[in-house]
Amino acid sequence: MNPKTLLIFLASISLALFAESAIAGPGGFSSSGSGSYSSYTPSSSSSSGGDEIIEIGFYIIFAFHIILSIQSYIKKSNRFSDMDDVLSHLVTLDSKYEWEKLEIVFTDIICETYKDWQALDTERLASKMTKTCFQVQNNKFLKDWQKEGFTNICSIERVNRLSPFGAHIRNQADLLNGVTVTVEMNAIIKDYLIKNDTGEVTRGSTNAEKKSVYWTFNLEDGEWKVAEIAYSQMEIRLINRLKARK
Repeated sequence: MNPKTLLIFLASISLALFAESAIAGPGGFSSSGSGSYSSYTPSSSSSSGGDEIIEIGFYIIFAFHIILSIQSYIKKSNRFSDMDDVLSHLVTLDSKYEWEKLEIVFTDIICETYKDWQALDTERLASKMTKTCFQVQNNKFLKDWQKEGFTNICSIERVNRLSPFGAHIRNQADLLNGVTVTVEMNAIIKDYLIKNDTGEVTRGSTNAEKKSVYWTFNLEDGEWKVAEIAYSQMEIRLINRLKARK
């Protein structure tokens, strides 16, 4: 069944249940063995008003829960459908866009970026990132850490999963500069900040933790560059902005 049709169908059922509850009131209708229905008998005044409000409220909440759940499913299905279409189209143009190959490339870039980040090697980081991304990271973190004598101890202990999250073709006439891919990395990561002269941990935990990080890559002159790093879906900006321009 089409997701939108399913949404309408389930919403209708939910609203129908709500309507029956509102009409029938407390106790509703009881079924007899013959399939006929007994007449409505008012309940005591102590329960009629309160029970009716509670039951109506329950069905309203239930209906909205169903609608929101289906809307979320449709949004997720559309996102994956759109992403699959883009990746499938890219594969028809060149086998280097097969996900198995991209996964290896992206994993290597991410792991190398973590090493260079800990070493505060701004030259190597600049070569791995888009100009805009590096400027943001440098101004927000790296420059101050170098100046004030901090080191961000960060390493990937294990990558549990790397999966495509979004894909967009900005310019089909120039794929070497026209492709953006966002991936979700689920990994065990050690990430904390120390003061170089004292070794004091000023932020984070020395324990490795399971985290999800969203990495966005742009293809520039045929080379994949880190364009954005987000720690939640709400922080993902670039690929959503590109898709909105379509």
